Parts: sequence; C-alpha cells; structure tokens
Amino acid sequence: MNGIIIITTDSLAKRAFANRLHKRSGGRVDLVIVQQTHCKPLHKRILGYVRKVGILGLPREIWFTLLWLFLPRVRRTHSWLKARSENNRAAISWVPKTLTVESVNTDKVREIIAAYSPKLIVIWGGMIVKTQIINLASHVINMHFGWCPYYRGTHCNHHAILKNDWEHVGITIHYAVKAVDAGEIIAVIPGDPAKMPIELFQDLNNRAEEMYFDIALRLLKDEHVSSKPQDLSQGKNYLLKEWTYERRYRLGKLLLERTKKESSV
Repeated sequence: MNGIIIITTDSLAKRAFANRLHKRSGGRVDLVIVQQTHCKPLHKRILGYVRKVGILGLPREIWFTLLWLFLPRVRRTHSWLKARSENNRAAISWVPKTLTVESVNTDKVREIIAAYSPKLIVIWGGMIVKTQIINLASHVINMHFGWCPYYRGTHCNHHAILKNDWEHVGITIHYAVKAVDAGEIIAVIPGDPAKMPIELFQDLNNRAEEMYFDIALRLLKDEHVSSKPQDLSQGKNYLLKEWTYERRYRLGKLLLERTKKESSV
C-alpha cells in the first residue's frame, strides 16, 4: 500500500497525533500499532528497586518513594514535561485502523507490517524497535524526547534538568537505527530556557509535533530531507534502571524551585 505505519503507545496526545497525520496525509496512515504498557506486579517492582540501588540503597529508595507518593505537588510537576495544547476532540478514538500488541518486535507483527509494504514508519513511544521492523520501510523516523547526541535513551530531558543543563532541553527527530536514538539527526527542536517550565514544555511539544508532521509528509512525498550523523562520543545513553524515585523527587523539587524563582523575578 506504500503508506504510513505508526508505532506507538496509547495516550490522548498520541491518538490525536495519529488522527491528525491520517487527515493531513489524505488517509495514508494504513495502520497504527499500539504496544500495550503494563504495570509490573509488586514483587517485580521490589526486585527492580534492588537491581537499581542495591540492598544497601534500598531504604533510601523506599524513603524517596514515600515522599513521591505523599507529596502530590512534587509528583504533578512531571506532567509539565508532557504539556501541550489541548486537542481532545481529535483524540476521542483512533481514526486509522489499529492493532494492539504485547510487543511490536514479534514475527507476527513483522509479517503484518510487511504485508502493507509501507513507505514510512513513524515511531512515537518508549519502546525499542528492532532491526527486523526497521528494515520493512523506505524511511523509519523517531521522535525522541531529548537532545541528541547529548541525551539518548530514556527520561532524557529529565536528566538534563537534573544536571541544570537547560540549554540542552529539547526534542530530536531522527532516523531509526539498531542502536537506541543513534540514527542520523533530521531536526533538533530546542526548548526556550527563558520560559517557565510548564510553558517551555508546552511550546516545545507543540513545535516538535508540528515539525514531525512536516517531516513525515515530506518523506511520504519523496521530498529530500537532509540529515546529519551523530557524534555519539558527545553524550550518553541513559537507561531505565537509572531513573530512581530519588531522581523523580529531586526533579520535581527543581521544577518547583525554578518556577518559584522565575515567578518572583
């Protein structure tokens, strides 16, 4: 069919994005593959704690978990990083055909995608898409919520804020390759450090989504889209195991402090 396959997870923002891309492309989104997210059982979460911080670090991690749970003001700041203009009317339900799966990297999913013979695969989500899927389309692009090559992997803008590196808070659109967030960069959309955090991320997310629409449509039309390779030595690949409750809590406190400081100026 030589259209678009979207690989994502379910949320209002992603539903709205898929529906709008389907409309803007003239109905060229052939399929949206939605990978399910699962809440791990308690015993696996406890084991995850131990793997992240070790036995000796477990009491400290439990303490920060309790702070996280019982301080909703701190917890709510994390939603600021997902702020965007409301578009709930476009997200009531999926417009294109959808397929919900446990994992996008199975042979069954590969066969389904291959049958569509897509020109373009558009990825938005935290999943790792393996080479057997990437090789099925002429172009495969990903929107990464971090500034490549400095911050690759997971929770990248979170880590940039923790390092007080507001100059490298941004979103990268790049070609997908085997290595995580290592493909050639098509565009980096920078955040504006002069803005209040919630305004910064609403503006950043809105601009990045518009850029993602534009790049996807240009590739679909076989237009030239320039890109440049990454120098991976300039940054780091952040892993999920590094994202502890202590870091979640500290991020929330930093966002509150920055907002308070800027409000008083």
